[in-house]
Amino acid sequence: MNGFSVKTKLLVPFVISVLSLGALAGCSSTNGNANDGSTPSPAAHDSTDAESASVPVDRNYDGAIPEVEGEYAKSATILPSDGAEPTDTVVAHTITAGDGPEVTAHDFVSAHYVGSLWDGEVFDSSFARSPGENPTPAVFSLQQVIQGWTYGLEGQHVGDRVELIIPSTWGYGDQAQGDKIPANSTLVFVVDIVDAVNPADYSALEEAEKTTNDLPAGMAVKGDLAHKPTVTFDKDATPPADDVAIVLARGTGDPVKETDVVIFHATVGEWGKEAGIESSWDQGEAQSSGQPAGDSPGITGMPVGSRTFITLKQENPGEHPLFAIIDIVAVVPNAQ
Repeated sequence: MNGFSVKTKLLVPFVISVLSLGALAGCSSTNGNANDGSTPSPAAHDSTDAESASVPVDRNYDGAIPEVEGEYAKSATILPSDGAEPTDTVVAHTITAGDGPEVTAHDFVSAHYVGSLWDGEVFDSSFARSPGENPTPAVFSLQQVIQGWTYGLEGQHVGDRVELIIPSTWGYGDQAQGDKIPANSTLVFVVDIVDAVNPADYSALEEAEKTTNDLPAGMAVKGDLAHKPTVTFDKDATPPADDVAIVLARGTGDPVKETDVVIFHATVGEWGKEAGIESSWDQGEAQSSGQPAGDSPGITGMPVGSRTFITLKQENPGEHPLFAIIDIVAVVPNAQ
């Protein structure tokens, strides 16, 4: 699935990210999958209870760890340490305790962070990418990060400032990440947890009300809300001449802002081809492109919980449009 106009890419950035992947797997990785050391963890993994038990996390570590300076959600500086690096446990030291909800291993989180090597050499910083009085936090799934992040942040709370010390076993192992992170490196992160959203909470979808809006002639969308929709086409179904955005169910949550990162289920395909339809519902968890919604017709301004039908014309003449049915599960605010 490719061949999108520049205009369409600008209009629906996160829908395009789903459609252009072809396969939906992996699109929840906000920070991408490039192994260049520029993100907290490009390696995606699927969490299990057994894996969680196999990653030891020490939240009361009594060894020497690097000191941290700076203000929550404003700045962070990691000072080098002369102490011995921990080798058999992930250290999760709470610098400042928040009073928000507890974070789970499957959450999408909004966070500020700085990452350095044990000697204090910084390799990544969300603050540096968004300088100013109110820097913009990063948003990512804890299922698309290194194990040290997933299980170090699991059990922490929104509002916490956490220092993570991650031995290479639960970081990047013996694989160097570009020229910034050597193989077998112990990683040090300061993470400010701004928000957390459970992508398996479908209560907003369940509370939506179906509309009576008509779909393009020759096609039908069936299925209960908060479940995978089924799309069918008549043999002579004619695709719409222009892009359309149709509300199939209206949620009761807050409207999606342009700065929000949307957590959603998507069912996508090419007009008239039932056999090629793909759906994130088949994979279980909701997805996100990790990008703000921007000006996305059928998404921006819609209440959380809504189900919308969108068609996108392809660039090459004669090609049928792509379609997407988007279930807006939740949003993660991407601004202070």
